[in-house]
Amino acid sequence: MISQSSQSSQSSQSSQSSQSNESTPERNLEARPEVTPHVSATRSLLGDAISGPSATERDGEASPAPSPATPDAAPTPAAGPESGAGTVTAPPRPRPVRPTPQTLPPWRVLLHNDDMNDMDYVVGVLERIARLQRPAATRCMVEAHRRGVGHVLTTHRERAELLAELFRSCRLVVTIEPVR
Repeated sequence: MISQSSQSSQSSQSSQSSQSNESTPERNLEARPEVTPHVSATRSLLGDAISGPSATERDGEASPAPSPATPDAAPTPAAGPESGAGTVTAPPRPRPVRPTPQTLPPWRVLLHNDDMNDMDYVVGVLERIARLQRPAATRCMVEAHRRGVGHVLTTHRERAELLAELFRSCRLVVTIEPVR
Protein backbone atom coordinates (compact mmCIF):
# COMPACT_ATOMS: atom_id res chain seq x y z
CA MET A 1 0.00 0.00 0.00
CA ILE A 2 1.35 3.43 -0.96
CA SER A 3 0.77 6.38 1.28
CA GLN A 4 -0.75 9.59 0.03
CA SER A 5 2.44 11.58 0.60
CA SER A 6 4.48 9.23 -1.57
CA GLN A 7 1.80 9.35 -4.29
CA SER A 8 1.76 13.14 -4.24
CA SER A 9 5.59 13.30 -4.33
CA GLN A 10 5.64 10.89 -7.28
CA SER A 11 3.05 12.96 -9.13
CA SER A 12 4.95 16.20 -8.42
CA GLN A 13 8.18 14.56 -9.65
CA SER A 14 6.51 13.42 -12.85
CA SER A 15 5.08 16.91 -13.46
CA GLN A 16 8.54 18.44 -12.81
CA SER A 17 10.20 15.99 -15.18
CA SER A 18 7.68 16.81 -17.89
CA GLN A 19 8.35 20.53 -17.35
CA SER A 20 12.12 20.01 -17.41
CA ASN A 21 11.85 18.10 -20.68
CA GLU A 22 10.07 21.07 -22.22
CA SER A 23 12.68 23.60 -21.02
CA THR A 24 15.89 21.69 -21.83
CA PRO A 25 18.37 23.67 -23.90
CA GLU A 26 18.97 20.68 -26.17
CA ARG A 27 16.44 21.18 -28.92
CA ASN A 28 15.95 19.42 -32.16
CA LEU A 29 17.30 22.08 -34.49
CA GLU A 30 16.15 20.32 -37.64
CA ALA A 31 12.59 20.49 -36.42
CA ARG A 32 12.86 24.24 -35.64
CA PRO A 33 15.12 25.89 -38.25
CA GLU A 34 13.35 29.25 -37.86
CA VAL A 35 14.62 29.69 -34.29
CA THR A 36 18.33 29.90 -35.09
CA PRO A 37 19.15 30.64 -38.72
CA HIS A 38 22.90 30.81 -38.09
CA VAL A 39 22.88 27.17 -36.98
CA SER A 40 21.53 26.03 -40.32
CA ALA A 41 24.26 28.01 -42.10
CA THR A 42 26.87 26.40 -39.86
CA ARG A 43 25.43 22.99 -40.60
CA SER A 44 25.64 23.64 -44.30
CA LEU A 45 29.31 24.62 -43.91
CA LEU A 46 30.33 21.78 -41.63
CA GLY A 47 28.06 19.11 -43.01
CA ASP A 48 27.70 15.83 -41.17
CA ALA A 49 30.71 16.40 -38.92
CA ILE A 50 28.61 18.16 -36.28
CA SER A 51 24.97 17.58 -37.04
CA GLY A 52 25.13 13.87 -37.85
CA PRO A 53 23.10 12.21 -40.58
CA SER A 54 19.88 13.90 -41.63
CA ALA A 55 16.51 12.19 -41.49
CA THR A 56 16.65 11.26 -45.20
CA GLU A 57 20.12 9.72 -44.81
CA ARG A 58 18.90 7.63 -41.90
CA ASP A 59 16.04 6.35 -44.01
CA GLY A 60 18.43 5.27 -46.75
CA GLU A 61 18.15 8.18 -49.18
CA ALA A 62 21.26 10.17 -50.02
CA SER A 63 21.20 13.93 -49.60
CA PRO A 64 23.12 16.34 -51.81
CA ALA A 65 26.48 17.63 -50.59
CA PRO A 66 26.27 20.89 -48.65
CA SER A 67 27.39 24.00 -50.49
CA PRO A 68 29.52 26.72 -48.88
CA ALA A 69 27.55 29.66 -47.47
CA THR A 70 29.92 32.25 -48.87
CA PRO A 71 31.14 32.23 -52.48
CA ASP A 72 34.73 33.15 -51.56
CA ALA A 73 35.19 30.30 -49.09
CA ALA A 74 37.95 28.02 -50.29
CA PRO A 75 37.77 24.29 -49.70
CA THR A 76 40.24 23.00 -47.16
CA PRO A 77 42.75 20.41 -48.37
CA ALA A 78 42.39 16.87 -47.14
CA ALA A 79 44.60 15.99 -44.23
CA GLY A 80 47.09 13.37 -45.35
CA PRO A 81 50.25 11.96 -43.82
CA GLU A 82 52.35 14.64 -45.56
CA SER A 83 50.33 17.49 -44.10
CA GLY A 84 50.87 16.52 -40.47
CA ALA A 85 47.33 15.21 -39.99
CA GLY A 86 45.87 18.69 -39.64
CA THR A 87 48.25 20.01 -37.01
CA VAL A 88 49.80 23.39 -37.56
CA THR A 89 53.25 24.06 -36.17
CA ALA A 90 54.76 27.51 -36.01
CA PRO A 91 58.25 27.95 -37.37
CA PRO A 92 60.86 28.17 -34.62
CA ARG A 93 61.57 31.71 -33.53
CA PRO A 94 65.18 32.80 -33.63
CA ARG A 95 66.58 33.45 -30.19
CA PRO A 96 67.68 37.02 -29.59
CA VAL A 97 71.41 37.42 -29.44
CA ARG A 98 72.42 39.02 -26.18
CA PRO A 99 75.55 41.10 -26.22
CA THR A 100 78.26 39.79 -23.99
CA PRO A 101 78.80 42.11 -21.05
CA GLN A 102 82.11 43.85 -21.11
CA THR A 103 84.06 44.04 -17.90
CA LEU A 104 84.57 47.53 -16.63
CA PRO A 105 88.14 48.71 -16.17
CA PRO A 106 89.35 48.26 -12.60
CA TRP A 107 90.11 51.15 -10.24
CA ARG A 108 92.00 51.07 -6.94
CA VAL A 109 90.76 52.70 -3.76
CA LEU A 110 93.77 53.92 -1.71
CA LEU A 111 93.74 55.00 1.93
CA HIS A 112 96.32 57.63 2.94
CA ASN A 113 97.92 57.99 6.34
CA ASP A 114 96.76 60.91 8.46
CA ASP A 115 97.56 62.03 11.98
CA MET A 116 94.00 63.15 12.83
CA ASN A 117 92.16 59.78 13.09
CA ASP A 118 92.60 57.03 15.64
CA MET A 119 93.63 53.58 14.34
CA ASP A 120 90.56 51.84 15.80
CA TYR A 121 88.29 54.44 14.21
CA VAL A 122 89.89 53.86 10.78
CA VAL A 123 89.49 50.07 11.14
CA GLY A 124 85.80 50.51 12.08
CA VAL A 125 85.14 52.78 9.07
CA LEU A 126 86.84 50.29 6.72
CA GLU A 127 84.69 47.46 8.09
CA ARG A 128 81.49 49.46 7.79
CA ILE A 129 81.93 51.19 4.42
CA ALA A 130 84.17 48.83 2.42
CA ARG A 131 82.63 45.72 4.04
CA LEU A 132 86.06 44.34 4.94
CA GLN A 133 86.56 41.73 7.63
CA ARG A 134 88.45 42.83 10.76
CA PRO A 135 91.83 41.30 9.71
CA ALA A 136 91.68 42.83 6.20
CA ALA A 137 90.70 46.25 7.58
CA THR A 138 93.54 46.10 10.12
CA ARG A 139 96.03 45.09 7.40
CA CYS A 140 94.93 48.04 5.23
CA MET A 141 95.20 50.48 8.15
CA VAL A 142 98.70 49.23 9.15
CA GLU A 143 99.86 49.42 5.51
CA ALA A 144 98.68 53.04 5.27
CA HIS A 145 100.33 53.85 8.62
CA ARG A 146 103.73 52.33 7.72
CA ARG A 147 104.00 53.09 3.99
CA GLY A 148 101.80 56.18 3.80
CA VAL A 149 99.27 54.57 1.40
CA GLY A 150 97.22 51.39 1.85
CA HIS A 151 95.26 49.49 -0.80
CA VAL A 152 91.62 49.13 0.33
CA LEU A 153 90.11 47.31 -2.67
CA THR A 154 89.87 47.21 -6.47
CA THR A 155 86.50 47.76 -8.16
CA HIS A 156 84.91 49.56 -11.10
CA ARG A 157 85.10 53.34 -11.35
CA GLU A 158 81.58 54.23 -10.21
CA ARG A 159 81.81 52.17 -7.04
CA ALA A 160 85.34 53.47 -6.38
CA GLU A 161 84.06 57.05 -6.60
CA LEU A 162 81.17 56.23 -4.26
CA LEU A 163 83.47 54.62 -1.69
CA ALA A 164 85.87 57.57 -1.87
CA GLU A 165 83.01 59.99 -1.12
CA LEU A 166 81.82 57.86 1.78
CA PHE A 167 85.33 57.66 3.26
CA ARG A 168 85.75 61.43 2.89
CA SER A 169 82.48 61.99 4.72
CA CYS A 170 84.07 60.07 7.64
CA ARG A 171 87.12 62.41 7.54
CA LEU A 172 89.49 59.83 5.97
CA VAL A 173 91.90 60.74 3.19
CA VAL A 174 91.21 58.48 0.20
CA THR A 175 92.10 58.60 -3.50
CA ILE A 176 91.22 56.41 -6.50
CA GLU A 177 93.37 55.52 -9.50
CA PRO A 178 92.97 53.23 -12.52
CA VAL A 179 94.84 49.94 -12.56
CA ARG A 180 97.48 49.89 -15.31
